[in-house]
This record gives sequence, structure tokens and C-alpha cells, in this order.
Amino acid sequence: MFPSGIDGNDNNTFTEHAMQTFRAIRITLWIPTVVLALGCGSGLGDEEIPSFPRSRVDTIIMGHAVFGHEVRAIRPCGMEKELWAIDSTQALWDVHRELAPGLDPYEEVFVVVRGRQADAPSDGFGAEYTGSIVVDRVLHAASEGFGCELDLDGFLFRISRNEPFWTIIIFETSAEMRRMEGPGGIWTELQLTTYEPAMTFEGSDDESGSLDVVVREQPCRDSMSGAYYAYRASVVVAGEELEGCALFGTGR
Repeated sequence: MFPSGIDGNDNNTFTEHAMQTFRAIRITLWIPTVVLALGCGSGLGDEEIPSFPRSRVDTIIMGHAVFGHEVRAIRPCGMEKELWAIDSTQALWDVHRELAPGLDPYEEVFVVVRGRQADAPSDGFGAEYTGSIVVDRVLHAASEGFGCELDLDGFLFRISRNEPFWTIIIFETSAEMRRMEGPGGIWTELQLTTYEPAMTFEGSDDESGSLDVVVREQPCRDSMSGAYYAYRASVVVAGEELEGCALFGTGR
């Protein structure tokens, strides 16, 4: 199981792909708006097989990962059938097993990954599927929460911590802090000052005081639910030091 609190391997540099993503801030959230039945030549019947767009560039894909005997698949939000998952990160199924230990086989875990749509493998168990998802980065995984109702639109990062609860939403040029206990804050002139070795945001407001946020590509776990995040953040609010997990947003 994941240990309590925030932990992860010490890696304070962003991958080149992640840096390009942040510079562009043009990620597409891939959620099909029309649910279509998928079929394959393995006894599923004469169902219509839709033509899915194949992409050479990564996009953000939300869905439910399924792990079991002969199954390594993701069922994207808005789809009824699963696609074979090709995990280039070698981390997706480790996260799945840790979030769903002892559960029934083929238990689903909600995931947000960066990856791309591809054809199904030509042989092996994956050949029985209508297509595949090549996973290049696991951004978030949770066994409970909003699931496919999770909204990633409109922010760059949503940083949070439980016990006590607080959250900071980082937008392109502003930030907002909310707390269960104590004052929050709004910063309307937030600046991204550095990209490497981490992303640093700085802001100041006469009422809310100063805000300094450093986001690193470093695994982080929620202290209550065990949810996995690919990023962690160090925050200083008016001199108060905080640590939290950061959810990657689409920035639109």
C-alpha cells in the first residue's frame, strides 16, 4: 500500500516532453462525446466498429484501467468497450495494483494518462481488441473520487492536501487558494518565473500576501485516499510553508 502523507522518488527535473507540453499548453482532453459499441473478431457479435482517430502526438486520456489475467486495458470515458493498454512507462499497473490490492480481479481504477491512440497489436492478447492506447505518462490514478466527472479544464495545476484540507488552483496568470480552516487568497497577477529544474510561480497581493509555488515532476500520494499524482508542489503563502500533490490540468 502507499504510505501515508506525501512521498515519491527524488527527481526534481521535468522530462523534455513535459516541458514542451507546458510551453505549448495546447493539450486536448480526449473524451468521446458519442458512445459507440465496439466489436472485434472474438465472438462479440456483429457490432459496429467505429473508425477512431490515430494520433502521433500525445493527448490527455481519462478512463478506467482494468488489470487481470490476460487483460491490460483502459476503458476511456464515454466509451463502453476497452482498448488494449501499452504501458511504455512501466508504472501504470504498479499503481493499479497498489490502489486496488485484494479487490476482485478486473477491478477498475480511474486514471488520467498522457498517451495516444493506436492500432491494436497484431498478435497476443491485445490483438483481440479494436485498438490500443499507448501510455507515455501516468498523471493521476484513484480508486475513489469524481472518476469521469473530473474536470481538468481551465487550470494548469490544482494543488491540494488533506489533514487539514486546502487547495490552490493555478491558472495561466492567476491563482486561488481555498481552505477548510483559515483564510484563503486570490492572486490576480501570477507569473511563471522558471521552467527548470521545476516550474516556479510567484505572485503578490496586498490582501492575500505573497505566494510562491514550485511544482516538480515527482510522484505524490494523497494522505487519505492514497490517490496517485505525477506532480508535487511546495507552497509558501505569506511565509507559511505547505506541501501538496498537484493535479495536471489542460490549461484551456
